[in-house]
Amino acid sequence: MCPSSSNSQVPILIQFNCAHPHPIQLCPSSSNSQVPILIQFPGAHPHPIPRCPSSSNSTVPILIQFNCAHPHPIPRCPSSSNSQDRAVPPTSAMAGITIRRFEEDDKETVKEIFTMGMSEHVPSSFMHLLKQPLTQMILMVTFCALLASSKSVLLPVVGVTLLLAGAKQLVGYLFNSYIDTSLRKDLGHIQETYLENKDSCFWVAESDGRVVATVACLPAEREPGCMELKRLSVRRTHRGMGIAKALSRTVADFSRERGFPAVVLYTSVVQTDAQRLYENVGYTRVREFVIPEPIAKITNFTLIEYRLDLLQGGK
Repeated sequence: MCPSSSNSQVPILIQFNCAHPHPIQLCPSSSNSQVPILIQFPGAHPHPIPRCPSSSNSTVPILIQFNCAHPHPIPRCPSSSNSQDRAVPPTSAMAGITIRRFEEDDKETVKEIFTMGMSEHVPSSFMHLLKQPLTQMILMVTFCALLASSKSVLLPVVGVTLLLAGAKQLVGYLFNSYIDTSLRKDLGHIQETYLENKDSCFWVAESDGRVVATVACLPAEREPGCMELKRLSVRRTHRGMGIAKALSRTVADFSRERGFPAVVLYTSVVQTDAQRLYENVGYTRVREFVIPEPIAKITNFTLIEYRLDLLQGGK
């Protein structure tokens, strides 16, 4: 359909009540022609529709409507360098990222990523401690007792300050103890823990040849028959690129291939970014419980269990 006159304006309505067997090429031959076109397909169109204006000055507004899914792309191929309809190549934040199985040479880098990631939660854990009623009561009683006994404001302020400093040191000590325990156990023996069993694995994500993220999975101890996602951590410099989501999907695909009905994981109450991530990729919150240790009970430090049901379309 090529209008031959440079001044012609030809509004065209094309309707097909059944599938169209051939492509439709729309090529206005004149630089001044304006051809508004409406194409409607109630049925599926089996071929692409190339639209290739031959002139750099032609303007071809085209509206194509399908009442069902179109099986092929519709290329737009303007021949002029000045056309505003030029296709833009797709971009991805994950470009240059490779996910692969753990290798023994990755061990020290994996330990570093895990240590740095866990250490980031010390400040938020300290704030969580300060919000607890028991902590606030202890600070208030200490302040009032010192104020009443010394008749001075300076001593109570110093006393409360020392208590806060001690509480922060305690939180740091607890996190360092957990990190040291993890490094001695599974992260110190990744090959034996995750790679020698067909139902467990450990992956790393690489960027420009450098390991920037980790994730692992193995059969869950607390939920028999389910897979457990563990050790998901991404370097701060590479967050927001979709790496954590890709690693989560890797675990889900791995578990689905091996017939596991669900993936479970545990994260702490202070890891709010991790909670949002898991919920965005399809995990649902199952329960929240206090860690069975005296200090955790005193500080009300809880863990949250998440679950991804693979048999219900979990990604």
